[in-house]
This record gives sequence, structure tokens and C-alpha cells, in this order.
Amino acid sequence: MKLSERLSNSPYFFKGSHSLFFDWFLKLVFSKKVNKGEFIIEAGDVCDKLYYIEKGLVRIYRLEGEKEITTWFTKEGDFVTTVNSFHYGHPSKEYFEAIEDSVIYYINKKSYLYLVELSTNFAKFSIHELFNNLCEYQNQCEFLRTLSAPDRLKYIEKENKIEEVIFSGGDPFMVGEEIVKQVLKDLEKTSHIKRVRFHTRVPVTLPSRVTPSFVEALGSSRFTPVVVTHFNHPKEITRESSQAIFLLKKKTVLLNQSVLLNRVNDSSDILVELSQKLFEMGILPYYLHQLDPSEGTQAFQVGVEEGKRIWNEMKKRLPGYLVPRYVVDIVGEPYKREVIGLGNC
Repeated sequence: MKLSERLSNSPYFFKGSHSLFFDWFLKLVFSKKVNKGEFIIEAGDVCDKLYYIEKGLVRIYRLEGEKEITTWFTKEGDFVTTVNSFHYGHPSKEYFEAIEDSVIYYINKKSYLYLVELSTNFAKFSIHELFNNLCEYQNQCEFLRTLSAPDRLKYIEKENKIEEVIFSGGDPFMVGEEIVKQVLKDLEKTSHIKRVRFHTRVPVTLPSRVTPSFVEALGSSRFTPVVVTHFNHPKEITRESSQAIFLLKKKTVLLNQSVLLNRVNDSSDILVELSQKLFEMGILPYYLHQLDPSEGTQAFQVGVEEGKRIWNEMKKRLPGYLVPRYVVDIVGEPYKREVIGLGNC
């Protein structure tokens, strides 16, 4: 997304009478091309720039010995910097590497601070859309993604605002039954944890993994686990996957999330049939995801306007409880955004 579109879509930024200031802001921003494999920021650098990814994909990682630990990705339409470095002058702990040819915009810190003092609108934009999200997301990376499993459990025990623990990719259904039992046993000792959730594609790709003993392991604690399956097309619902779901619904609550994919399920006929067949198995449609842009997936992208048209057709043909929410992930935000009601994505 072009920087001008990204900014003008913000409810906090420059519209109408602010257009002259908007034009002035763009004059303080510089652009450059970054080739695949090149670094925007390297560990040890003091970063004095705020970046915007107009085109491409950037991986953020740190080194532990000789091992690269990926902490997050930032894609087209995202702002990015290393917050402690930008604000406090601390050396970056991470590398920001372009993993495809990219076009980025940047504003230096001096110009950024000048605009914050000059414009209330820019200050609001900075607080609400930039650093609140970046600080929260980078704190998650710092405190969770680089911790060992025992340290993560200690963190969860200490943070009494945490009510739900989510197990996600790789695929949590590929671990052993005894590990599942032990983790759930450890979690149920923490009184403020009310729910556990598992995201899995195993009922589609390896339904034989869902055995009676595995389902018993899932149900071995005080929790009623929520299992979110990933069926994208009615043809993925087979006799074997139906048997796996039959076992799972004895001990779990079942939801499904799909990804809208070009030439796979970009049709209201296909998605209506999927919702109906999921319900027949005992699964409620939960999310329909706009595909995240990443290297090698461009052929599967469906335009947002086309996605909205498909979703609106589904609404006309299905009861409300069988219409999944049409959502998009935006890096740094604490929840998924509804596509319906957004401006350009």
C-alpha cells in the first residue's frame, strides 16, 4: 500500500484542512529500494529512523550463538523500527532483513520529533498507530518468543491478566500425548487461566493422528479446550477427517478458520458449502482470513473488494451463525481487524 493511502486512511491523520500539512510531511520522507538479502537495521546499530514498508517483506531476527531466531515479520503497509533504539539510543538487538526486493520509506528522528511538536494530528497518529502497537508487539517478542518453555510458564503464572493460552504453529497436535497432559496439568494450577485453545490443520492433513487416546489427553484437565481447525475447501472434508472431528467434539469446542485463496475457494458457492458441511460435522465457522502478503503467495491473493463481495453473498445465503467473520491480521495490533468497514487494505 502506498504511504499516502496508509496515512490518509488513519482516523487520526491528515484529511480536509490538513492536506497542506500532509503534503509537507511527505516532503520530509525519503524512499529507497532494498534488495533481497540486504539489511535495513543490523544488531548493534543505533536506529534513528522510522520505516514504512510500501512493497516487500522484512524478517526480524536475533542471533543466539550461531542460530538465527526469527521474532517477527513486517510486510507491506507496516511501520517498523526498533523502539528502544529509536527512542533511547540503545543499540538494536535484532537484524531487519529484506527477504524479497522491497521499497521502503523513512523519516529521520529529528524530522519525526519536529512534526510531533508541530501537529496534534501527527502526535495522535504516532501514539495510536505507531508506538503503542510497536511497543506492545516488540515487548511480546522480548518476553515470550525468546523464552524457554519453563520460563514462559512462569511468565503466565505471574501475569494474572492472562486468561487464555493459545497453542499454535508449527502444529500443536504433532506433540506427544504425555506432553499435552503435562502442559495442561501445569496450566490448570494457575487459577486465572480460564481457557486453552489449539490451532491445528492436522484433522485435514493427518486425521489419523487424532486418536481416542490423544483426545483423552486434550480432555485431561479442568479446561474444555477450544480447537480451531483449518478447513479451506469442502473437498478437504473426507471420511477420515470427519472421523477425527467426531472424536474431537467429545472433549472440545470446535471452530474453523479458513483463508480466502485465489482459484481455490474464492467463490460464495464454495464457501457456503464449506460452512454448511462444517456445521454438519459439529464445527462453527469462525474466521475467513484475508491472505497475509508473503514471498511466493502472490498467486493466491484475492483483492479486498472481491473478498467483500463474496462475503456479502454468503450473508445473503446463510444464517448469521454460519457466516465467518472476514478479518485481516495487521502486524502490531492486539486483535484481528474486520475487513468490512476498513478503508483500502
